[in-house]
Amino acid sequence: MTLKNISKEVSECHIKLRFRRIPNSLCGSLALSYFKKFSMTRKYKYNLVRSRRSYIPAEIARLLGVSVRTVFRWIKKEGLQVMEKNKNPLLIMGDELRQFIKKMNKKNKVKLKSDEIYCLKCRQPVKGINETITIKETGKVIGKKERKQDCKSGICEICGSKIYRLL
Repeated sequence: MTLKNISKEVSECHIKLRFRRIPNSLCGSLALSYFKKFSMTRKYKYNLVRSRRSYIPAEIARLLGVSVRTVFRWIKKEGLQVMEKNKNPLLIMGDELRQFIKKMNKKNKVKLKSDEIYCLKCRQPVKGINETITIKETGKVIGKKERKQDCKSGICEICGSKIYRLL
């Protein structure tokens, strides 16, 4: 199987999975793993959570804008600690929730090397095509040392879309 055939299968199954036209079982395992890798991750605002307060799952869901099922998945599979298991209502301390959200946000962060730019379409760090990389001044001054901000732009070597990085 060539690389072209694999990428065609992945893109077709990704589109079908995205719009739920076919069941997951009909796509190849490669396409399914591709879909799981590129599913939307989210950065949650932990500042909304008060440390010295207890929350029930419905309150957490409303506060963070997720479903109650997501909160229960966090409790069962991802290690969100509850005060007393097997007691109703389930209570989660705000401090535990804040730490859990910080851990989740840190997990989604990507470190870039100095020559890399994050491609939003590929969702990974890439090096741009050398001939297309340009560095322009934005005209803004940032930080306490009042350093000038630059914008590095180019074209992604994988998908061909425009990529930008502020320096």
